Amino acid sequence: MKKFLVIIILNIYLTFPSQADNIRDFQIEGMSVGDSLLNYFNKNQIDSIPGTYYPNSKKFKMISLSSKFSLQTYDNFYVSLNEEKKDYIIHEIKAAIYYKNEKDCLIEKKKIVNILRELNKGNSKENSYTQNAKQDKSGKSKYHSTDFISKDGTARTYCLTWSEKIKNEKGWKDTLHVIVYDIEFQKFLMNEAWGN
Repeated sequence: MKKFLVIIILNIYLTFPSQADNIRDFQIEGMSVGDSLLNYFNKNQIDSIPGTYYPNSKKFKMISLSSKFSLQTYDNFYVSLNEEKKDYIIHEIKAAIYYKNEKDCLIEKKKIVNILRELNKGNSKENSYTQNAKQDKSGKSKYHSTDFISKDGTARTYCLTWSEKIKNEKGWKDTLHVIVYDIEFQKFLMNEAWGN
């Protein structure tokens, strides 16, 4: 039932004002990039959540709120905070929903893309592409992505669909991802996160 309600809930939780021109106007589970996580949790709660970092930098820490936050739509929910500033401002939001098959994932992705396209009305550059998942050397697992890139950041939705072999061997599920990040985080990804 949860999957059938996703599109209705997405209309509530993925919102742009009619003239959205700022990535901060985009919400996932009621949170936006640029919000203070202190609006939802106290410092001790936030600091007690283990984080993960990118390979080449500890500037940004990604923490999972999946078990700390009452999720309405998604199975997983993450935010990234600037560890150097320690101001608890959300610079990136990532959310994911698991699907049993590629078809259902791609159907929901298309619905999200259509909502974003309609609500964003030309205020960002749209880019769609498909590429092989690095984790599967057979080339049968794919990323099916659509990005909406604006002057303030990026909203991305993609389905990561696994080959039957990977699903059977590793138990991985096809997953719909929705990611939003501001320009500061975008520059970090491009220049610092991964190294050379």
